[in-house]
Amino acid sequence: MKNILLIGALFLMLSVPFSCSNFLNEVPFSEISESQFEDKSKLADLLLIGCYNGMQGALHNEWALTELRSDNARINTRISSTSTFNNIFLLDVGSTISLDPFVTEYWVLNYKNIARCNNAIMHYTTLNDSTKIRNISEARFIRAYHYFNLLRLYGGVFLSTEPTTTDDVETSRYTERSSVDDVLYFVEKELETITNNNYLPKSYADVDKGRITDLAARSLLAKIYLHHYSPGTDKYNAAIPLLKQVITDGGNPQSYTDLVAYNNIFSVNNEMNKEIIFAIRYKSGNLGLGSPFANEFAPSNSGLSVINGQGLSYNYPTNSIISAFEAGDLRKNVALAEGYTKSTGEYISDDGTGTYGNSRYIKKFLSQVTVPYDAENDFPIIRMGDVLLLYCEAVNESQGVTSEIINYYNMIRQRAGLNPKTTAEITNSFDFRQLIRQERRVELAFENQRWFDLLRWGNTSQFLNTTFIQDEIYKVAGYSPNFSLEAILLPIPSIVLDINPNIPQNLGY
Repeated sequence: MKNILLIGALFLMLSVPFSCSNFLNEVPFSEISESQFEDKSKLADLLLIGCYNGMQGALHNEWALTELRSDNARINTRISSTSTFNNIFLLDVGSTISLDPFVTEYWVLNYKNIARCNNAIMHYTTLNDSTKIRNISEARFIRAYHYFNLLRLYGGVFLSTEPTTTDDVETSRYTERSSVDDVLYFVEKELETITNNNYLPKSYADVDKGRITDLAARSLLAKIYLHHYSPGTDKYNAAIPLLKQVITDGGNPQSYTDLVAYNNIFSVNNEMNKEIIFAIRYKSGNLGLGSPFANEFAPSNSGLSVINGQGLSYNYPTNSIISAFEAGDLRKNVALAEGYTKSTGEYISDDGTGTYGNSRYIKKFLSQVTVPYDAENDFPIIRMGDVLLLYCEAVNESQGVTSEIINYYNMIRQRAGLNPKTTAEITNSFDFRQLIRQERRVELAFENQRWFDLLRWGNTSQFLNTTFIQDEIYKVAGYSPNFSLEAILLPIPSIVLDINPNIPQNLGY
């Protein structure tokens, strides 16, 4: 699938004018002239490849709207650009503004890719191709994925399902924002149609690995149910068989030895392993398809000690996430480092106050690069560890503690090198709930899941305000933040309100 994406992207580079910046963010895949193609099927396929590639742009700054705003990451005092520091600082402490470039870019790039999906779907509907339904379903999944993320970050947004120009979609030239319920109903029905009719295969041959599967669609639909509905309701309970089907079709693990070793999940030498249900794929080689995260998350002022081209110290690990890992947890060393060794042999560490505030860094998406910001690492969106713990959570909330979910929970712990919990240690659903939530935090650290988990559990402010106290960096920066409920939603970007001032802004902005 990487080769398919690469060929498609290179073709589009040659066929469509683009600027010298990252063409994945600039090329209007949705607006390729039909006159350039005699083969309408090939045009539709290239548009779908554009939808896959477009997910990279939408993901680029998602860390700033999710991990940074959670208790997993924080500001860093050594970020070189004052304006960048201020933008990251305001996001971190829940005081961002509608002009924030991270807030605006995320909105724009998600809507650009929604436009690509709409156009790909339209082109496929005119064909009589044997893979037509499958391809349409892939584009519908990507569109639903974008809308679900936009909704959880901004609240009610603008539903667009018809082909339109990229500019129209990204600036949202619509008179009303759709309600949260309407947007969730839309993405729910999209995925229900796909899963109920088995429009997607359970797996692909190696040449097509990375394409969206039935397992990915069922996982995303289950997440929507768990996010939108309360425990005990029919729709919440409907997530349980969906997740169970994914577990069964995804290998049906019986013990932790059936799972991929944690340090191999994220390896560039083991891509699209059986742990990965869906990932946004990257390709190094100075082709505009490489991952920027290895450099962006590496420590600043580190020279060549960590990575070629050094780093920016974005997405800086908090004291809170470091202390969340139990002693002996193998996941900690995969997820992050607390310092690095210079070529001179000097070890640089962080004392927690920002005096050496450039040494911690995220390792999950780190691989050596020939060209800076051009790493090979794929970024997991849905994986088996996530699904197993979601299943444990859903069953525990609806049915109580069972031996099955204790077994799944312990699989995750044992893979991490930790002792399993016994039934004597898990005596009730409330205690097990806390254990599952803790396990999700360390298992999925820095995978852009923590913020959405806190939203689902309804305890965002509690955890963030505790983190503000734990991390001395906020005092060093001269700030005593107090996260409010109004800051849970991001502001609608100013570019939208400038075009249509009648659009209501989110409360508090």
